[in-house]
Amino acid sequence: MPYIEKPPWEITFAEYLKMTKKERQKLRQMVLADEGVRALIKKHIIKEGCCWILICGTNEYIMGLAFTKGQILPPQKISHFASNRKKAPFEFRASDQDVQEIISRLT
Repeated sequence: MPYIEKPPWEITFAEYLKMTKKERQKLRQMVLADEGVRALIKKHIIKEGCCWILICGTNEYIMGLAFTKGQILPPQKISHFASNRKKAPFEFRASDQDVQEIISRLT
């Protein structure tokens, strides 16, 4: 898909919805490879103890965070938020295997 050729921050929510699961996974790996995102993971997940962060439209700051599972936004709210911003959402849990791999490299 041509969407993958764009920087992740330029992908619209509509384009994101058209992606296959495999394309979304590839996009997630691109996002996780970004130094700005790694800095956000280090700050919010490692140092502050968040269990979840939401990134949408930029790699410079987060759009949502949670310290407990009960604070994590449900999928409908994430979709609504991303639709309003017209950008692809990327959520990361501290327990995700790919996030754990990054954490192990950053600590």
